[in-house]
Order: sequence, then structure tokens, then C-alpha cells
Amino acid sequence: MKHGINRRQFLKGSVAAVAAMSAGGSLAQPSQKSPGAVPAAPSDKDIWSWSAQRTAMSIKTGAITSLQATESCLQRIAEVNPRVNALNYVNVESALQMARQADQQRAQGARIGPLHGVPLAIKDNTNERGRPMTNGIVALKDNIAAQDAPQVAMLRKAGAVFVGRSNTPSFSFRWDSENDLHGVTYNPWNRLRTPGGSSGGAACAVQSRPAWSPSHMATISAAPSGIPRIVAAWSACAPHRAVCRTCSAP
Repeated sequence: MKHGINRRQFLKGSVAAVAAMSAGGSLAQPSQKSPGAVPAAPSDKDIWSWSAQRTAMSIKTGAITSLQATESCLQRIAEVNPRVNALNYVNVESALQMARQADQQRAQGARIGPLHGVPLAIKDNTNERGRPMTNGIVALKDNIAAQDAPQVAMLRKAGAVFVGRSNTPSFSFRWDSENDLHGVTYNPWNRLRTPGGSSGGAACAVQSRPAWSPSHMATISAAPSGIPRIVAAWSACAPHRAVCRTCSAP
């Protein structure tokens, strides 16, 4: 007797899984085996569930404001983040201020960038001027970045609104996302599982939608090439690795 599945069965199952994810369904609905899992059933009115591209275009055309997008994002963070700990720091007041500035610039006819007014989260091993950069290390709990990392400077120039910092293991050096300073980041599908690492906070933010990425909220992380594949596989999301040439200083 042959075991396993054939190619037709595999493709049929893959298409069904992709269709379920595209429809916003959760692969792990809340149950006794997945306590605290985050069900995803957003309405089209929920701006936090939109893609970064749709959000940017809607802001550009005036269909929505950056303030509306940012407030929607922050509300989602308040609802979901306590259960998953995707973000270990949230910039509420500064994010709202950046959003208001973005809206004012658009109203004045200023030239706007491709991410103008779009909320983003930055991984906590990447410098963001004026924000904690702890890398999950207790000894660095009071460390404040003096300047932006090159990729963050580019995002700022593109008009992004920074809403928070995504969690990472200590030194960003493990395949999970737990540290003594900020605690454990849980897999958004099942709290008994890890989202992977070291960009587990970023992947969790994408899938539970408290921050934006290629689809839904985008998070920016600095990690070796293998790490995005690990957290993508364990958290069921799609990574994009930029080449060094696109991350040069502006």
C-alpha cells in the first residue's frame, strides 16, 4: 500500500489553504488547544486589515487620512497585542503626531513619498531615533537610539508613521521570540506555539494585524536570510528580503 498524497491532492489542499487565508480565516480558531488565538474576520471598514499598498493609495487620493489609518492600527494594537505580545513598545502620541503631520503635508500639496502616512512597526534590534533599542537585553533597557538606521531613515523619508517596536529574543539570536526584558511573543494561531525568531514579533504583528507588511501591516526587521523564512513558515505569512543595494542610506 502506498502512503502519502499525490500531486493532485497536494495542489488541491494548497489551493484550499491559500483561499482560506485570503478570505481572512484563521488556521487555528480559538479552542482548548489554542488558548488566546486571534480570530481574523475583519470588515472592509477596518483599515488595519488593509494592505499597505491599499492604505498608501487611499491616503494619497484622500479616501482616508493617515490619522484614520493610524488610529485604526493603534486600536487593533490595544485589542490584540496584550494576548500575543508582538510589539514590546508602542508610540501612541508620537504616532498620532506623525499622522497629523502627514495629513497636513498632503493638504498643503507637499510632495509625498510611497509610504506617506502608512503605519509601520520596526524590529527592536534596529535603531529608530529617539526610541528604545534594547534587542531584548535587560542591560539595554534604557538605551535610546541617537539616530535612525539607514533602512529606518529611508522609511521616514518615504513618509511612514512608526507605531511601535516588534519583539525579538535576546541579542536576536534564537529561533523563538522570548527575552527576560519583554517576555514571550506568542504564535497568533496558537499560543502553545512560537512564531519563530528572531523576527517572531514582526511575523506575529503581520498575522494578528497590529502592524503593516506586504499584506496587512508592515513590519521592518533586520535579520539573516534564513530568519524570514523560519518565521514565515511558523506564522504562515510571506516574507520579503530586500537586497543590500535597496537598503543604502538616502
